[in-house]
Amino acid sequence: MQIYLDNASSVPCTKSVLERFSFLCTEYFANQESLSFQGRRSFSAVKEAQEKVFNLLTGESPSQGGVLSGNTGSCVLNAAAEGVGNLLNGGIVTTEAEHPALLSSLKRVSARRHIPLFLCPLCRDGSLDLNSLESLLKREKIALLAVHHIQSETGRIQDLVSVRTLLDSFAPSAFFLADTIQSAGKYPLPWKEAKLDLAFVSGQKLGSPGGAFLLYRKNLGKILSSLRTTEHLPGRSIPANILLLGEILEKLLPDMDKNLGEAEECKKELLDAVKTLEIPFVPTVPQKSASSYILHFLTAPYQGAILTRMLAQEGISVAPGSACSSESGEPSRTLKCMGIAKNELYGALRISFWLHNTAEEVRCLANSLKACTAKY
Repeated sequence: MQIYLDNASSVPCTKSVLERFSFLCTEYFANQESLSFQGRRSFSAVKEAQEKVFNLLTGESPSQGGVLSGNTGSCVLNAAAEGVGNLLNGGIVTTEAEHPALLSSLKRVSARRHIPLFLCPLCRDGSLDLNSLESLLKREKIALLAVHHIQSETGRIQDLVSVRTLLDSFAPSAFFLADTIQSAGKYPLPWKEAKLDLAFVSGQKLGSPGGAFLLYRKNLGKILSSLRTTEHLPGRSIPANILLLGEILEKLLPDMDKNLGEAEECKKELLDAVKTLEIPFVPTVPQKSASSYILHFLTAPYQGAILTRMLAQEGISVAPGSACSSESGEPSRTLKCMGIAKNELYGALRISFWLHNTAEEVRCLANSLKACTAKY
């Protein structure tokens, strides 16, 4: 029996999704940027899909913004930072807990444009330190705030509406970029409430074989569109990726509450089992403020990477942290900026759920974790 509980990294594709992908590849094979007859046909289908996605996720008319397509989440995060970076006339605020693709791009923009980059700390519960953020906004001229909605490692949900309140008070003209890759399609996107300027979707987090979207407000359309048409950043995503991801979102959003409930049941099952079996693991962040799809434990003195490899021998897939930094050999940046003790930084485990997971699988994982700690 194989159990896959690393869905925050990538959700497996179902047979029906792959069949639909194959059909779309055959039906819309032409380059949507071509002027050929088939190219124009692909262009029309892609344009319609992107407009529908913008409306579904933001609740606004496509005339109020747009969608830039790419191949991966990293690809569109990079493009957003590079694009909006060309418009900045002040500093950047972000955190050490951001995706490496976003953080690296912001650092490049900062160096190239000779503008300051400030790192706002996180509180011990994983929340953005709003007092530190307020001090930064009062003290510095800030043109961009870039922060995650749901942290990809710990699952901590940030209160983006409160962040927007601070921006409105102290940096009303600053752009607000929210990395929503772990929330889009799973949680309501706070596009209107937090007045986001940039948000993101990754197909691999939702069971699509590829494709990603960058959602932007109308005033950013020219600069972001030119990234693709002039600089070819991001790379052109094939029409099938764009169309399939649009269809998946269209199916997921009406069932959002049901899907969240099922994920929460899996999480509760695991938390109860860990307590019953007296496994000495502690949730890293308060569960009332964490994604239903991600359960992150502090496992010290047991190292997360060793536990992950032990579980892999049993056919169970979990992760010691975020996939984007799992092989770096360095302790988690996220846990460090939360103030986790040095001797605990390598002791962490992330279990992440999706629609295919069951209570039986979760109980099996708990029993395996008990066995792993016994023979560690």
